[in-house]
Amino acid sequence: MPAELLEQQENKFLSRREITAKFTAIKGNLKRDDASNMVAQQLNVEKASVFPIKIKFDAGRDSAKGVFYVYSNAELAKKHLPRYLMIRSLPKEERKKVRDEMKKLKQATPAPAPAPAPAPPPAAPAEKK
Repeated sequence: MPAELLEQQENKFLSRREITAKFTAIKGNLKRDDASNMVAQQLNVEKASVFPIKIKFDAGRDSAKGVFYVYSNAELAKKHLPRYLMIRSLPKEERKKVRDEMKKLKQATPAPAPAPAPAPPPAAPAEKK
């Protein structure tokens, strides 16, 4: 399953490279982790700094296109990317552990009390005739 790098853009403002890659001869069996590994090998960078953003499969074909962000270090990625993308790029076992921990934290913190309803405005005095 070779990966062909179609486009590379340097985003200096966010300190990352935005890569568009095409994967051929995959027959629908491409996982995000495998795709990240292939892109990391092609670019000679650590796999931990490559984050898959979007992978689109071509219907009826054995190819797919993907968009990846390659950061200089993983700490920058934690600042810039939403948490769900970070969790989504983890292996399945680790992803389940993280989600379970998040559920426990959510259950442990009490829900904020609802704000009291505002008092109705005072009634205007009745007019005399």
